[in-house]
Amino acid sequence: MPDKKWITQILNEGTLPERRLTLLPVLKTCDDWKKVLPLGLVDHHTRLAAYEGAVVALEGTLYFVRRRTIAALRTARKWNFPRLISIVKGK
Repeated sequence: MPDKKWITQILNEGTLPERRLTLLPVLKTCDDWKKVLPLGLVDHHTRLAAYEGAVVALEGTLYFVRRRTIAALRTARKWNFPRLISIVKGK
């Protein structure tokens, strides 16, 4: 599974390529938000989009969660993001 490689890179180096960030699916709903593993916060802007939120893992798959979704779930789940993920261009 290719997402395991990216999860390992985030945990070890704290980086993620910009291309991979733009391809991440957005996680809007989940049956059990306690199963979601927070990997790190993202604040990155491209020409076409602004990525403000977090990268999370759910059952071995990477997802992007928007900042407003995190804020809405703040009462239901405590988010402890261990790092700020650096987005690397050109990889």
